[in-house]
Amino acid sequence: MSKDPNANIDKDHHKQQQRGRSFRKRCNRKIGSRPISCADKEDFIELRKWMKKNGFEKCCLEPAIFNETGRGLMTKKTIVPGEIIISIPEQLLITTTTVLQSEIQDKVKRWTPKLSSQQAIAVFLIWEFTKGRQSHWFQYIACLPMSFTTPLYFKKAELSQLPVSVYSKAVKEINKIKTAYDDIASFSKEHWKEFHEVFNFNNFRWAWYVINTRSVFFKEENSEYLTSDENNIALAPFLDMLNHSSHANIQAGFNHTTQCYEIKTFDKYKPYEQVFISYGPHNNSHLFIEYGFIILDNPHDVYDFSYDDLEYLRDLFHMDLWEKKINILRENSLLQSLSISLEGLSWKLWTVLQTLAMDWNQLQKWNLILQDKVERRNDMKVLAISFAKTLLQRAWSSHLEQEKNTHIMSLTDVQVEHVNLAKSLLDMQKKILSETIRIVNSINFDST
Repeated sequence: MSKDPNANIDKDHHKQQQRGRSFRKRCNRKIGSRPISCADKEDFIELRKWMKKNGFEKCCLEPAIFNETGRGLMTKKTIVPGEIIISIPEQLLITTTTVLQSEIQDKVKRWTPKLSSQQAIAVFLIWEFTKGRQSHWFQYIACLPMSFTTPLYFKKAELSQLPVSVYSKAVKEINKIKTAYDDIASFSKEHWKEFHEVFNFNNFRWAWYVINTRSVFFKEENSEYLTSDENNIALAPFLDMLNHSSHANIQAGFNHTTQCYEIKTFDKYKPYEQVFISYGPHNNSHLFIEYGFIILDNPHDVYDFSYDDLEYLRDLFHMDLWEKKINILRENSLLQSLSISLEGLSWKLWTVLQTLAMDWNQLQKWNLILQDKVERRNDMKVLAISFAKTLLQRAWSSHLEQEKNTHIMSLTDVQVEHVNLAKSLLDMQKKILSETIRIVNSINFDST
């Protein structure tokens, strides 16, 4: 997924490349020991030479290894708010236009069914990778990580360690990507045998997540040759080494005057500090599934409930007027993102629970009650709180059961990094549940 901020590899460096945007216990802009510069590594020297040859002007950032995040970009000088920190010329961006003007354009244009933007760029990346040094993009590809810590890189045993709600989302994402792979494999087998011979699930998985974890939002006109998915994405060499912080305050986009993709920061940085961008206000489930990392103390983190949880309430409380209530909620787009956070119940979840607690007369005044134009009877609030306590207790019991059943696996069976990531997600969700239970238990309505 592209980041909208306004939301034959060097073996000595291979382990650092593999980390990429892997599991990061983010300590947003905390300074530990001085970062280790990677600017003198051969891959990065070649990358800068290639970029300079293609119009990239020198900037104050250079790649480095940080204790908190792994590889990122640090500044060599003081950066002041309002400064453009990096500017990538259009000819260095990999976009759908790049693909549709490349040597494989004829193949892509007649693909059936049509490829999505991400599929098309993935095909392009794989094709360019197989060309080795003959590829115009070789210097960029040589600096890309070769693996990720996103769900598709997890074994089944590792996936089983995830919180239940995260696991279900991860499986859905995995199935989506496998379908995207099958579509490409099927067509290329019949119509592009040269590509099909080098195409496999491992290199597709790699290409997919290069795009998913590193692309930026780049608006292009829809092409008649690709699906109208509005998946406006671009790969931007060097810029894509910038890491995410929830607190980064930046502006990013394509400057049609300079014909460059630019990032302006409104934060201040001292020399040797890591410079950050923001991928958007995402919770840890989203960050893990899309990018393969999480943030400790993420201000946007939540615990999600599902429609199945609402049906559990219906059956347990023998709820009447169910269809009418659900239709009201569905018509008002209130059945998604039912969450809690360290601040308690979200407005949407509380609204849903209050609606489920309404009787016939209250439902007739649904809008007025929610707008506080008609007094809400305390018996409705008491019942809604009872619903909330029931959901929370069920989630808490399920969480404790998962902790109990989580077994320690031998290190030969799993990657420790994956298991630790799953455990951290579990711990964070437990923290949210515990705090919300405390908040809800402190609420007291007089039912008279």
